[in-house]
Amino acid sequence: MVGNGEKTFFCRLNVASAYVNKKEMVSFTASGRMLKIDRATYDGALGGPDPNKPYLKDLQAGRVKPADVGGCSPLR
Repeated sequence: MVGNGEKTFFCRLNVASAYVNKKEMVSFTASGRMLKIDRATYDGALGGPDPNKPYLKDLQAGRVKPADVGGCSPLR
């Protein structure tokens, strides 16, 4: 959720997965559940770590990149 003092909006998150630490990462299902993934296997399939992938701690703290935010709708 984001707001400017007068209005509050709910914004969808456009993130499919996030890094947790050097060994783990999580993937998000359509319903919002988190599934643990082995980071070494994932990075090995891609050829290395993805510098654009966010960390879970940043998402939980509300520090998201503009590219990771989807459509927003006002809350009533």
